[in-house]
Amino acid sequence: MKILYYNWTPLEKKKEGGGVAVYMRNLLDYLQRSDLGLDVTFMSSGYYYDGGDRPYIRKEKDMYGASVFSIVNSPIIAPQGFPESVFAKCSSGGGIVNVFKQFLDETGPYDIIHFNSFEGISAKVLELKECFSQTKFIHSMHDYGILCPKVQFWTLSGTNCVTDKDHPLCKDCVKVNQRQPMFLNKYFRPSSPSSKKTHNLKRVVLKWTRSFAKRSYWFYNRESHSEATYSEFRKTNVDCINEYADAELVVSRRVGEIAQMYGINKEKIRLSYIGTKFADSQLGHCRSNGGDFTLLYMGYMLKAKGFYSYLSALETLDESVAANIRLKFASRISDKSAYRRVLALKRKFKGVTFHNGYTHADFPKIMDGVSLGVVPPLWEDNLPQVALEMIANGIPVLASGNGGAHELNAHPMFKFDGLEDLKGKIAAISKDRSYLEDYWNFAVRLTTMEEHVGQLLDIYKS
Repeated sequence: MKILYYNWTPLEKKKEGGGVAVYMRNLLDYLQRSDLGLDVTFMSSGYYYDGGDRPYIRKEKDMYGASVFSIVNSPIIAPQGFPESVFAKCSSGGGIVNVFKQFLDETGPYDIIHFNSFEGISAKVLELKECFSQTKFIHSMHDYGILCPKVQFWTLSGTNCVTDKDHPLCKDCVKVNQRQPMFLNKYFRPSSPSSKKTHNLKRVVLKWTRSFAKRSYWFYNRESHSEATYSEFRKTNVDCINEYADAELVVSRRVGEIAQMYGINKEKIRLSYIGTKFADSQLGHCRSNGGDFTLLYMGYMLKAKGFYSYLSALETLDESVAANIRLKFASRISDKSAYRRVLALKRKFKGVTFHNGYTHADFPKIMDGVSLGVVPPLWEDNLPQVALEMIANGIPVLASGNGGAHELNAHPMFKFDGLEDLKGKIAAISKDRSYLEDYWNFAVRLTTMEEHVGQLLDIYKS
């Protein structure tokens, strides 16, 4: 079986691309070590720019047993979130469809083309199904990039676009998107894996130019047109998937619900929990059911992640409950006032421990003695990695009803909706530790990479 995997992030850029890039490296690494007889190719696009205007295909160094290629000078820069003109090119194909077809003609035919994003290219490449009818075209919905220009369905004013039905999509975000000068973004992009262009300098220049844009007509800034362009962008993506994709893989049931809500044909949708290396070593039991009751928050100090809502819940939790609870935080200090609020909780709780940032090597120390993890996103977080990490380390998770984290357990006590529900469930679980044991009777076993690849192959062959 000959497979082409696509994602906008080059494999060698290990600090770029977030969880999807990590997933791609893990998947290709597993396929390399397996004995499945697959012929694997990987392509990226929208990252490398050499100063020219003509997009072209370049062979890169093979990695993880895969032949690696990149599209240089793509007219659609990645990651997503740039001015209207870029999204207009996404809707038209922007010439990238011809480049992609040239690549398939020269290196194919492929049995499977599996897109893990359309950033850096366009969903219009799915129309090539008409030219390659024997090839299966598959897309994985790891985030909401095909539906939301800023990927998260989370506005600058802190609104969940999915749950706030009266909120016009894109209304708050178009202004900022227009203030990103494309020529500077491309100029400071590396031209190749060995390029020495300075990203720190890029951030400084972009910060200055965005500030300047607020007082200048230098930059293209037609907000009403942008909203129309974004609506067309969304419609193009949905139409292409419904017309040409053989399958739309979603990483949680909630993501599948949102996909249907915005027009993806339910007959195309397949649930595919991604494989994680943490599943291979998951403990499958509660680490700490005796001693102090300790809550753990891991992640960023961001409103979308639910950090501030969780902090408010702790600040207003009944003092008689709080007096018997210890708190742990593992988060880089990006908001000093919020950090001071965390430290102030020492007056109310039995103890507060704060880890300023962390790596996987810090997990044993951070998770030691933890009774319950709290994953409280306000945005529709597709399937938070932090939930997988805590569960794999034997820690039950109390998760928000937003996104897919709550799907990892079917016990009603471990899903909350709103601030009061969160406080009530923290109080109930801290008073009755038997819930912590019950958690594992309702837990969904994490998907190993072996199981995930098996599911993918079933979809590929079906």
